[in-house]
Amino acid sequence: MLDRIDAHDLWGRKVRDAYFFRALTLACYFIETSGAEFFLSSESPHDFFAYVLWRACGVSGIPCIHFEAISIAPAMVMVSSRGGTLNKIARYPGCENEGFENVLLSAENYCMRFSGAAKPGYMLRQEHKEKVHDKLYRRLRDKLLRIVPLALAVTVLIRCREMLGVSVEMLSIFERRLKLWGRDKTTELKTAYLEKLKGETYLNYVYFPLHYEPERTTSPDGGVYYDQARAVLEIRSRLPPEVLLVVKEHPSQLYKNMRGYKGRSKLFYELLGGVQGIRLASLEIPSSELIRDCLAVVTVTGTAALEASMLGKPSFVLGAAWFVGAPNVYAHSDVERFTEIVGSNSPSGVDELLTWLSSYLSTYAFFGCVNPSNEKVFAGCMEALAVQRPFALSRQIDLYFKEYFQRLAVE
Repeated sequence: MLDRIDAHDLWGRKVRDAYFFRALTLACYFIETSGAEFFLSSESPHDFFAYVLWRACGVSGIPCIHFEAISIAPAMVMVSSRGGTLNKIARYPGCENEGFENVLLSAENYCMRFSGAAKPGYMLRQEHKEKVHDKLYRRLRDKLLRIVPLALAVTVLIRCREMLGVSVEMLSIFERRLKLWGRDKTTELKTAYLEKLKGETYLNYVYFPLHYEPERTTSPDGGVYYDQARAVLEIRSRLPPEVLLVVKEHPSQLYKNMRGYKGRSKLFYELLGGVQGIRLASLEIPSSELIRDCLAVVTVTGTAALEASMLGKPSFVLGAAWFVGAPNVYAHSDVERFTEIVGSNSPSGVDELLTWLSSYLSTYAFFGCVNPSNEKVFAGCMEALAVQRPFALSRQIDLYFKEYFQRLAVE
């Protein structure tokens, strides 16, 4: 979680420890003095302090509510959390909101796009943005920036930001120099990954597509499996020796614009590349192809599990993904069942998944977006979202807590 706020990956353990314990004491003080009866968040907290406060509320027994984004549609589901257990809350009668047809249509479009092996829209946007680094003016600018000593940039920005005589323009130059340093580290990451590739054809394998980090999909949604090294090694230990585990890096992790160095180290690839039975897959191989030819898919919370479902492949989800329970999608608690059926195909497919999605969304989901990222992805629905009124959500929250406190009074 601290990776998000350590902008240039410069904090050491002592700084991180002090920052964490300061936030924790502030959260405990706030809980003690505010008299709060519940914690309400628009989505699973992944701002650092909001996350610490959320966890502290859980330990204190204060009920927590947030809304979980449905990644394939402009929709969200109410989730309660108490003592670390997450529970989805079905939509109460009378809480339906207008525009819900957009939710079902988006889910259907998602399935149709995968059938055509199309890349997600956000990946196409990131690829387009990455190309700016190949332009002549950007290469010339970066060459001039390298004249500024890196040590000087670090000193000015990290220790002497308040020094007199340093103009805003000068600070901007030093900021750009540090960003360039970060892009260089991302380039080194990509080189380290490519060096571990063996250029082989994979047969008899389970596929594990990595998540971009730092991001909500692993922290906090991954729970203890926010650490993907742990996740990969644990899955490898559960598979038969004759079954390979093929791991592919998320392309965004190695894009210069995405600061992937904050969430990954070169040693990460050395670790995975040195474990018997693990192979790192080429970035040139489409994920859809790896899913199509694998025995099964493992992910922390990624929609690769849904894509496997459409192909009749079993998938295993380690974290708190909204789609656990979809056809052929197994939760962490179902690990024994999952390992038994690795390699077996199911009659499930696109139609079966669409039936499940329709039932799930109709039971739990509200039409809406929980943050600006969702709004960008579903920009085509903005006109319908702009006229949304909060009645449905406010009534849902009101009914939930009315029921909760009535139950608490009886107990």
